[in-house]
Amino acid sequence: MATPPPPSPSVAPPSPSSGPPDSPRPTTPDATFESAAANVSNAPATPTAGKITKKPAHTTPHKLQDSLTSVTQYESSKREKGFHRTVSGSEAAKHTHSAMKLDSFLSLCFPNTEHNEVFDTFKDTHLEEFQQRLGKVKLGPKHNRERPMYARISNALQYVFDTLNADGNLLDLYVQDVSRDLQSGDQNLREIAPDLDIRLKNDKGDGLPWTQALGIIEVKKTRAEDPLQEDKVTTRMAQGHVATWNRTMEQATVAFQARPRCHLIGIGFYKDIARFYRWDRSAVTFSTSFAYKADCKPLVKFLYGFSTFGLAGTGIDTTITCPVPDAIPRPILKRKFDDAMKDNLIDPMKVIKDEELRSSSFLISVPLNEEARSESRWAEKYVTLGKPLFTSRSLHGRGTRTWLAMQTAVIDSRHAEGYQPERYVIIKDSWRDSDRLSESEIYERIHEGGHMFGVARCRRGVDVVPRPPQETEDSGPPKEAVNTHRTCASSLNELRTKAGLKAKYVERIHYRCILESVGIPLTRFRSTRELLEAVRDAVKGHEGMLAKKILHRDISVNNIMINAYPNETYTEKGFLIDPEYAAFLNDKTATSDLRRITGTIQFIAVALQQKLESDGQHKAWHDLESVYWVLIYTAGRHTKTNIPVLARIFDGEDGEGKGSFVLTRCTTITVDGHAPLTECLRKYGKLVRTHYLPDEVPIEYRNKLTHDAVLKLFEDALDSPDWPKDDPPARPYQLDDDATTQRNNITASDKTSTTRSAQESGMSGTAQPGGANPSCSRKRKRSLHGAEASDQSQAHSSGSKRARG
Repeated sequence: MATPPPPSPSVAPPSPSSGPPDSPRPTTPDATFESAAANVSNAPATPTAGKITKKPAHTTPHKLQDSLTSVTQYESSKREKGFHRTVSGSEAAKHTHSAMKLDSFLSLCFPNTEHNEVFDTFKDTHLEEFQQRLGKVKLGPKHNRERPMYARISNALQYVFDTLNADGNLLDLYVQDVSRDLQSGDQNLREIAPDLDIRLKNDKGDGLPWTQALGIIEVKKTRAEDPLQEDKVTTRMAQGHVATWNRTMEQATVAFQARPRCHLIGIGFYKDIARFYRWDRSAVTFSTSFAYKADCKPLVKFLYGFSTFGLAGTGIDTTITCPVPDAIPRPILKRKFDDAMKDNLIDPMKVIKDEELRSSSFLISVPLNEEARSESRWAEKYVTLGKPLFTSRSLHGRGTRTWLAMQTAVIDSRHAEGYQPERYVIIKDSWRDSDRLSESEIYERIHEGGHMFGVARCRRGVDVVPRPPQETEDSGPPKEAVNTHRTCASSLNELRTKAGLKAKYVERIHYRCILESVGIPLTRFRSTRELLEAVRDAVKGHEGMLAKKILHRDISVNNIMINAYPNETYTEKGFLIDPEYAAFLNDKTATSDLRRITGTIQFIAVALQQKLESDGQHKAWHDLESVYWVLIYTAGRHTKTNIPVLARIFDGEDGEGKGSFVLTRCTTITVDGHAPLTECLRKYGKLVRTHYLPDEVPIEYRNKLTHDAVLKLFEDALDSPDWPKDDPPARPYQLDDDATTQRNNITASDKTSTTRSAQESGMSGTAQPGGANPSCSRKRKRSLHGAEASDQSQAHSSGSKRARG
């Protein structure tokens, strides 16, 4: 492999002596390097970047977050069929608990329930009838099809629900075939569907997709398709088992994306055996399998528990009402939505109809802080304006979802004319790690002593808890409320500890906060100046946090926002959000935190991603490198550049694409018609590269990525007289074709080019279509004046094609 080109002196900034004496920021490292190299005889004049060499870390960092969100949410190209399903299954496998005994599983899903009580209602005659219906579950007569099993299974389960709810005290549930109701979590994911779902009977036939269901059911025609291999322990799952596992996990993932949930419960039928599933933000749990045709009692207990505790027991987040109630005036909702779209807070490309706006808007309760709660006032109510601004694709982890929202009082049409309502807020819903500070507490530390420029402001945050049921003299104490706003991790870790194993699962608590800082995504910048100013001010915010010994550690394209209202109280053009994984450098736990790799794969510093740091700790320059990748990602997608294939840089999971780019291509990037931004990106890349130079380069010329150096690049670019007057907004971005389609396109182009060349040279007897011959004649005429050059060109071209072959 040829040695990559050295940094070009032609793009180096002037030396410090040539600048103004009162320059507020030091010059960039290239000028420092060149100036010093002239006075150091043994310093290389033009150091080569070399190759990033992996060095073993002294400590073992936590495994990189290779979640579905991290791997695919920011991808630049379409994935081949089945890729997202594979990632869903892979992610779930890392959060899986071993098969639990049936009674233990039922107690985990439906605590505080005496499951045998069900047989006081579901008599022996009912069991016999249920057993007979299950006995009719068979494959179709032709080709052993599984589809005929659907109706017979749903008929049997429906019998149980109807019998249990004869007195009307339980949920009125309905089982239906949804195998052809294909849905996706978002527009870039493949459409899928389970075979059956469980929903409220009132929702029967209302057109709601399966993703809104309370539970999902998957049916397979053979035992061999049970992904847990009938509870047999083997050295490796067969590919068929993996395929079924991936499909089931993808269904759960899509269900979590489409509707706010605390957990999800499902059933898998595999010919004559079945097992139960439960998913939450910490773990996947499942029961041992059982022969449901021989013993139907486990199914009865499960269906009884499923219908006993109301919607909360099924895992639905009951603090969110969807769609928004009819009491919210639609004209007001539409006007607020349109105003937000004009302010660029909502993607103007996502135009929706009035009815769709109502169905996609939610009423969200944000519980008051504990000291402010009372029986009459438990929570504040907010109305969201349409679909979430962001939804995590991952089933496990924080599961972040954000909405643009307003308090219900603002939407109320009874306000007098001339009333100036409160502007929008951001409602952020997530599942925080129980052993970490909450997001609002972190914001309080950041803004302690006054507003921190360049960092978002949080009004308040609170753990979501169920409102306790009211006691009455007649009814006596109610059953203990089911708290579904905590994951089951603590219970699973307790089981592991008793078995002599280490705790594995991260306990998470449902958390909701209100952000006063309303931002516009970087990818919707209205000018490149707005983009660079926003990133500059976010870097200032990062610098201010570091001065308080707080390191952000999770810089991504979604965590730097353009300030929607920069002319109001706080004037920053952009700000940082999402400090949940911030490290407090003065705390005793800082060293442990700094060794825990966090962030989004596409934007993590290469040194962290490839574990090149000898001490394994996250440093400030790693965040500044992440800012660089955010800029390259945004510019590459939404401006016209010479970057050929973004996917080669960002879609890999090992950081090799980013490493190669910063070593060999960072100084060649060009933004068409925009010299200042081009120069800024090139110099920023060279700053990043100083941390990856080979050991023979003197230490004084390495590790130059600092806040001062980065901010000077921004200031120089923004002050440039060459900044284009016609400053373009963000260009729409379409995902590139997947690798197979790209290769087929190249094949088609090569084949067409070869055929046309043969036809034009007279080698082929194929008749030319109309209009082709004149072009051919012109080419032959031109070749007469430059036959030698033409021959050399053709020879070179032919040789190139042979090399590629």
